[in-house]
Amino acid sequence: MDITLQENTIEAALANPLVVALMERTSDGCIVIDPETRHIRHMNPRARELLGYSAAEKIDCLCKSSLNSTVCVQRCPLTAALGGGAAEPELELVYRGLAGDKVLHARARIILVRARDGRPIAGIELFKDLTEHRALQDEREDRRGLHGIIGRSSSMQNLFSLVEQVAPYELPILITGESGVGKERVADALQFNSDRSAA
Repeated sequence: MDITLQENTIEAALANPLVVALMERTSDGCIVIDPETRHIRHMNPRARELLGYSAAEKIDCLCKSSLNSTVCVQRCPLTAALGGGAAEPELELVYRGLAGDKVLHARARIILVRARDGRPIAGIELFKDLTEHRALQDEREDRRGLHGIIGRSSSMQNLFSLVEQVAPYELPILITGESGVGKERVADALQFNSDRSAA
C-alpha cells in the first residue's frame, strides 16, 4: 500500500498530520524507516512497548539491527515494496529486538510514503502482536474435548469448532452418521453450547 504526500523529505512527512495520526492513534506497533539508509526514524509508543524500548531511548540504527527479525535478510517487506514486486500484504514474523533476547510474534505490513514526484521517502511498518492470538490457537489445538466428546485429531477439532459455530442459532440441525458414532453426544454438545441450555 502506498500513500502520496506533498512533502519531499522524511522529516516533513513525520510532521504531516495524516502520518502523525496513523502512527500515534493505531493500536499496532509503528516504525518509520528511511528507505535509503534503512535507519529507523521513529517508533510509536506501542512499538517501543512491544520491542522493549523506553520512551526516552533514542533509536537511530538500522532496522535490521533494531528489529532483529527472522525475515530481515531473505524477505524484507520494505525491500519488496520498494522493488515494486508483489509484496505480501501481511507477513507473519518474529522480532527479537536490539539485544536479540526478546521474542515477539507479529503480523506486519508496509505502507510506502511517497513524495509528489513518486519517490519513496519513508516506509511505515505496522505490526500487530500475535502473542495472545497464538496462545488461543495453541489452547484450541490442545483442546481434548467438548461437553463429553473427546478427541484431539484435526477432524475432531473441526467438529468442536463447527458445534460452537452453529450452536447459537435457533435453526433445526440434522446430525447424520452410522449407529454408534456419537450423534447423541453431538446433539448434547449443541444443546449445551446454545442459549436453549438455560431453558
